Amino acid sequence: MIHKTKIMQKYPAQPHSLEISFLNVISIANVLLAITSLVVTSGGFKVSADVREAFDLLDWFISAFFIVEYYIRWWIAGFKLSYLKTNGHDFALIFLFFLLPLPFLKYSQNPFIAHNIDETVMAKLYIIGNLVSKGVSLWQRIAKIDLKPSFLVITSFLLLILTGTWLLLLPGATVKPEGISITDAVFTAASATCLTGLTMVDIGSSFSRFGQIVILSLIQIGGIGLMTVVIFFLLILGKEMNIREITIISNIINARSRARVPLIILSTFALTLVFEVIGTLLLYVAWSDVGSFDHGSVLYYSIFHSISSFCNSGFTLFQDSFLEFRDNILFNVTTIALIIIGGLGFAVIINVIKAGIFKNVVISLHTKFVFTVTLSLIAISAIIILIVEWFGSLYELPVINKIISACFMAVTARTAGFTTINMGDFSFACQFMIIFLMFIGASPGGTGGGIKTSTFGVFISYVWSTLKGRNLPEIFKRTIPKDIVNNALTLIILSFIFISVFGFAILFVEKGDMFDILFELFSAFGNVGLSLGVTPNLTTLGKIIIMMTMLAGKVGTLTLVLAISQIRQLNKNIAYEYTEEDVTIG
Repeated sequence: MIHKTKIMQKYPAQPHSLEISFLNVISIANVLLAITSLVVTSGGFKVSADVREAFDLLDWFISAFFIVEYYIRWWIAGFKLSYLKTNGHDFALIFLFFLLPLPFLKYSQNPFIAHNIDETVMAKLYIIGNLVSKGVSLWQRIAKIDLKPSFLVITSFLLLILTGTWLLLLPGATVKPEGISITDAVFTAASATCLTGLTMVDIGSSFSRFGQIVILSLIQIGGIGLMTVVIFFLLILGKEMNIREITIISNIINARSRARVPLIILSTFALTLVFEVIGTLLLYVAWSDVGSFDHGSVLYYSIFHSISSFCNSGFTLFQDSFLEFRDNILFNVTTIALIIIGGLGFAVIINVIKAGIFKNVVISLHTKFVFTVTLSLIAISAIIILIVEWFGSLYELPVINKIISACFMAVTARTAGFTTINMGDFSFACQFMIIFLMFIGASPGGTGGGIKTSTFGVFISYVWSTLKGRNLPEIFKRTIPKDIVNNALTLIILSFIFISVFGFAILFVEKGDMFDILFELFSAFGNVGLSLGVTPNLTTLGKIIIMMTMLAGKVGTLTLVLAISQIRQLNKNIAYEYTEEDVTIG
């Protein structure tokens, strides 16, 4: 009898479970109504004034339900203060909703209250805030499920691509009434999310301001990572991360200390904002004498290309990339700086900033290694471009412009995909070197793709150490662990296998110059976006293969690293080895 009593105390009955279940169903219906209202009123659909007025009224009904739902749940919880503490973000949203000008405040005589605020905008902002809050809550439920981090990475990117495709298919996303095909919408969304820059259509002339902002949002979220964005909102909403969430994110962002994951997430967003704002201001100054562009103001173009450059996406609003700005020194220096900083990785940037501020913080081996490999690749490739193209594509340029153009291409070829020189004017030797650079890509934790600079650096160090008769590579008087070397070699080999499979597939379905097609394939895998003009002429199967290559290049390497690490952890418990026997090689 005592035993049964203890069990009942351990698992107390839930008196309001039926009410909560019913409320959850109504809440889901309300969320779907909210999404529908936002899409219809903001997606460019042609609706009559009466229908729009009805949706405005629906927005107030949706907002009212969100507020009532909060207090019902608080009532179910027994009006406990702990509920307010746990769900303080929802209470803050309600507080702001009533504090900011509402319809009745519009007629107030108070001079400090703005009279020109549209009350329907207030309702929409409140709805968006609630959708963000509920999205974070949904993530917390998903995080409790025993799913592998590699699966969550792939799922998050696929979800982002599908959402972007849906938004780009809305009538208000394109300039032409007929819009774009589903294939082109999926391709554009995948290219933006994977930060590739390959496109079927011209971004500046084909998409409306709404469509361009959707693409820019995909670029920004793709650069930082959807799960990182969700965790950021979780933190600013005052919610605590559980152990599983910290473990997942620490594996994704390569955080060495799990206790510092929240600080790293917040620092990542702060640094992204700071660098993109500085880039916007510098680009605005560089383009100040232009006045306006074909598809927007100078400020809008500066914001778009600052984000696109920092995220190494390769997307531009210009039809010929940056060819007309190769003489603009401030533009070139700013873009080069944004690309390099974004491609270095947030861990490297944070380490450098901390070392510059705090005397007790030292530059880590990873930071030194990434800087060394990155600068070496830029310097060597820039010199090769100058030598090979001095009397070629750079022939008509002044000496200073030759140097800047070579440096710009050396930087952008690994990650960004912008260009100030027509790719078709390059020699085959230079194009071949660019394929090699695209395969290497950016650094771990950065916004670019490829096998990563550190992976390439470990491979070169391993080869050099082997030639010297040493078992493991040594860098800056430190020995690289065997597991890291094995991971690097495995990643390179599997990446070659990926490209070989996709290369065979696309050469089988496409007719054209083999080198041009393979150039496009490496550009997709490295998430670079440089093109020899093949992409717009691809067949539907060819587009699908390129999209799969982009996704493999973006999430494949990270997923492989996570999967390999998990397998190694499982195999550490194996306490036996088989007898060695030689195999002849070479």
